[in-house]
Amino acid sequence: MALDKTFASGEILSAANVNGHLLGLWIPIDKRVIPSGSPTTPITFSSLDSNFRLFRLTYHTISTGSTVLRLNNDSGTNYTHQALEVSSTTVVGTRLTSATGIDVGRSTVNTPVQGELLISKFSTASEARITGHTAIATHAGVQISLMSSSWNNAASLINRIDIIGSGAGIHGVVALEGMRGS
Repeated sequence: MALDKTFASGEILSAANVNGHLLGLWIPIDKRVIPSGSPTTPITFSSLDSNFRLFRLTYHTISTGSTVLRLNNDSGTNYTHQALEVSSTTVVGTRLTSATGIDVGRSTVNTPVQGELLISKFSTASEARITGHTAIATHAGVQISLMSSSWNNAASLINRIDIIGSGAGIHGVVALEGMRGS
C-alpha cells in the first residue's frame, strides 16, 4: 500500500488515503432519530462495509427496560460481558459468559441512557472487542457503567449492528461511525 502524499520532516500524519480508503478518521455511517411517539426495536444498521474494522456507536436513548447490542444478528450464547457499575456510593462488578447479547443500558420507564461504545474486529479470525461507558439518569441520581465485552465469532467480519430494547421499544438518537483499516 502506498500513501498518496509524501510527508516532510515534522509533518504529522493524522489520516492516510490508502488504495482509495481514508484511514485514521471516523466516517459517519448512519444516524437514527426515533421520535418519542414512535418507539421502535430493534434499531438495525445493516449491510455494513467490510472495510470498516472499528465502529463507534454513540447513543442517547430512552427505553422501558434493558437495551442489548448484538452483532451480525447473532442471538446465540456467543457474548461475554464484564461491567463496573457505580450508583450513588455503591460499586458493583458483574461478569456474564455465554450471554445472548451485550447489555448496554438498563433503565426504568422514560429514563435517559447515554453512552458510547467502541467495537473492533480486525480480522475474521479474531473475536470482536467492545468497550464503552454509559450514564443512566435514575430517580436516585446517575448510574455510571464501564464495560468490556467480546463477541466470540472467529468466522465473520461485522456486517450488522442491532440495538434491541425490551418493553415498548427505544426512542432517541443513535449514531454510528466507522474507521477503515486492514
